Amino acid sequence: MQAGFLMASSRDQLGFKDHDVGDIDCRTVDRRCSAGADVLPSKYTVSGTSGSVSGDFVHQLSMDLESHLSTCPTERLSPTNVSKDCDNSTKSTQKFPIPSSLIRYSSTSGNNSDGNKRTVLVQGQDGKKFKVNFRCSIKKQKPPDVSKELAECRESRVTYLDLSCKGLFQIPGGALKEFHTITDLFLYENKLSGLPSTIGCLTNLRRLLLQQNQLTAKGIPDEFSKLQKLEQLDLRQNRLEGDLPEPIWNLQNLVQLLLSSNKLTSIEGIMNLRNLTVLMVKWNSIMSGIPPSIGGLTKLVTLDLSYNKITSIPESIGNCVTLRDLYLQHNQLTRLPDTIGNLVNLCRLALKYNQLTEIPAGLANCTKLAEFNVENNQLTTLPAGVLVALTKLNSIILSRNGFVHFPPGGPSQFSRCYVSYE
Repeated sequence: MQAGFLMASSRDQLGFKDHDVGDIDCRTVDRRCSAGADVLPSKYTVSGTSGSVSGDFVHQLSMDLESHLSTCPTERLSPTNVSKDCDNSTKSTQKFPIPSSLIRYSSTSGNNSDGNKRTVLVQGQDGKKFKVNFRCSIKKQKPPDVSKELAECRESRVTYLDLSCKGLFQIPGGALKEFHTITDLFLYENKLSGLPSTIGCLTNLRRLLLQQNQLTAKGIPDEFSKLQKLEQLDLRQNRLEGDLPEPIWNLQNLVQLLLSSNKLTSIEGIMNLRNLTVLMVKWNSIMSGIPPSIGGLTKLVTLDLSYNKITSIPESIGNCVTLRDLYLQHNQLTRLPDTIGNLVNLCRLALKYNQLTEIPAGLANCTKLAEFNVENNQLTTLPAGVLVALTKLNSIILSRNGFVHFPPGGPSQFSRCYVSYE
């Protein structure tokens, strides 16, 4: 009989729990899981969609050992052209991924005395069934060692600590208590899902870089709000969902808050952050309108809300008179508030890929505007006198709208003019 084998990159992806294989921290082991089919029909073809494949091994097969009839999560699967005939007349072992299109899990069984073994009854869409035995081999692996960096910091009382790109799953909580002098802490490009409560001991911290981790709102402890001297916080490319985590609301001295590439649906909590000059929330899931409390951020210089699903901007945006850069592209805006004309320091206004049908006449007051992009909207004209008033405008993009002629004011004010007929 020919057996098919499958390998998964993570014991967690196969549904194994920590206690199944003993008291070993999942995060410090090298897991290799294989599956062999005890019974395969003659000339059974394995093809269709599978998970992420490296060579002949599939890396995305998930099952829940505690619930029957669970299926592969489709969002983790991608199409691939993989097929292999399983001929029981051939004694050699062929390796291939088992695709989700053929599999559902009808039952599981295991030997409690040997947590490494599991058997799954797999049923193809054609009704044929076969058993798959899973084995997990655990090889102890040293956790990332940052003791040297911590020791040097402790002895020299430095103010800068860089633990970025270390593959860390957690921060030694006890160690942070000793670092009151730290002003700059870099933890970006790790695998952190949470921070220890002792992060609140770093009361002199001014810059904290946490981008490219796996942080969730629950992973930010209440003690985080004790970082009252914090000025720059970078949380880009994490796993924040819903509203801005509450411990961040109270960081009243924050100057820069970077939240791009998360799954935030609201930023209601920003109302207390009145010292912000830079707020970046692009590539999130913010829907409907921006809260009127945005108008309380009167020191804002850069506001980036692009690549969301925002449908409206409040009138209170006109209070943010220090704004120089306003990025609203790739949203669902149908209009702008008239108070946009209050932004007399505005230099860049990005509005491309929205649903705007008109531009407020008050934009003529933004006489420092140098870049204006309204590509791919539903505009047919601009208010009379706008281009004439914007004497510092050196870049304007009007393509993919309904213009039939250049707006009043003409292109004569530009040193270069490129006309696109798209």
